[in-house]
Amino acid sequence: MSQRAAAEICGVNATSITDWLAGMAPRDLSAVLRLCQAIKVDFQWLLTGQHSEVRLEDLSLNEIFEIEHDPAFSGMFVIEAKRLKRRSKKTSDDKGGK
Repeated sequence: MSQRAAAEICGVNATSITDWLAGMAPRDLSAVLRLCQAIKVDFQWLLTGQHSEVRLEDLSLNEIFEIEHDPAFSGMFVIEAKRLKRRSKKTSDDKGGK
């Protein structure tokens, strides 16, 4: 990939890409994230050369967040997190048609 193409993906000028390659720290990490997503590279690896040991998708909410029991909120509400799955498209046979 050319530096110009990387700059277009990141939304920065080509000089910024040149600076990054020369070792300067990027000021806009969201630009780096856009590049990571476009070329399917781990964000931490691109910045540090090391792979992330923790995969957030493998953790439960209890492992990510601290749970604090506050008596002031007791009995007032319950928060429930559910994983949503994309519904499969129904075919004409599923709808009773032909």
